[in-house]
Amino acid sequence: MMKVSYSIDKDQSDQFISFLILGVLYSLKHKLISIDDAEGFIFMPSVAQILCKAQLPNELIDIIESGCELDDIVDLVPEKIDNSIKELMIKTMSVLKNSKKVGRLLDKKINIIME
Repeated sequence: MMKVSYSIDKDQSDQFISFLILGVLYSLKHKLISIDDAEGFIFMPSVAQILCKAQLPNELIDIIESGCELDDIVDLVPEKIDNSIKELMIKTMSVLKNSKKVGRLLDKKINIIME
């Protein structure tokens, strides 16, 4: 089995995670993935806990926690799902706007692990 591992410096992680969240939300909005897929990628309570331990911005943790509730919105008030996704996208873009700009100076490492 082969795994790809992408690691990034903590100072740049809020920006990277914001990009991941935006990609997942965009994919949800355009029905490229399901809510279950979105939860599998990023919207899990365990991810929020990891970000909290890493002392990432509270706004980012709140977005993850709100994303965990998208399945409840679909079940209880499905007509509000599009607006909920849009609101999360706006909040995520706000985090990006307030992130430290790193440009091309990313301290990253990409590994391929063979098991």
